[in-house]
Amino acid sequence: MIFFKNHKFHNSYDNPELSEMPERLPQKKFPWRAVNMLIGTLLFLNIFLFLPVVGFSIQMFVVNVALHIFLVHFYYKWLETGKFRKKVLVLRTAAILATIIPCVAPFVLENFSYSRIMYPMKKYLYCSNFDGSYYKYLPKKLPAVCEDYKFVTQSHMLTSDFHPSAYLMFHTDTKTMQKLEEDYKRLDSAEHVEITPIKKYAYSPECPVEFPGHVYSRLDDVHIHDFFDAVIYEIPSYYDKGCILDYASGLVVYWT
Repeated sequence: MIFFKNHKFHNSYDNPELSEMPERLPQKKFPWRAVNMLIGTLLFLNIFLFLPVVGFSIQMFVVNVALHIFLVHFYYKWLETGKFRKKVLVLRTAAILATIIPCVAPFVLENFSYSRIMYPMKKYLYCSNFDGSYYKYLPKKLPAVCEDYKFVTQSHMLTSDFHPSAYLMFHTDTKTMQKLEEDYKRLDSAEHVEITPIKKYAYSPECPVEFPGHVYSRLDDVHIHDFFDAVIYEIPSYYDKGCILDYASGLVVYWT
């Protein structure tokens, strides 16, 4: 036919250049293009969609940008030479995880309050939302004697006057409490609070007036005692931070 008169068909056997092309090269219309578009969209929406952990989302955003720069570089190297396939797969997997993890972070912050194994992760996610100084207001690690553990962490909300707080409480022995008290006393601006009259909250035992009500409300029944031998320290600021150690019961409570 005239239509095919001047048309020549080529195959890898007639064209040595094509026969030398590396095997297993990615196709231009491969479904990964749709995956790349999805990752790219989530990449730029992460900070806004997952504002509850904005500090952590920003960190993951930077990581994701770096991963995509290397991913694009090695992807085109793979197209040209057929090499670096494993690096492309590793980078692509890491980029997907870096996009998904910020979605999971708010769930971790708002849950696992009674799981001691999650303390480092919850503490990191919470403190990463601030300037880093909040790390020093909470113990570096949980003590060996740590009973009736509870760690409540809050995430950001879309209001200008909301301050995410953290509440850590547990029972421990006297020696550990003395060590924790010494550590807290070394903090900048930590002030010892002289306990004045005992206040009785509704449906609760007697408690020092200086023990903030929003902290007391986070205590479980197992944490509620008569605070006859309590020591309180606070960090003066607009949003109060502090620690109470009740040597009579062994209860330790931190709040930020």
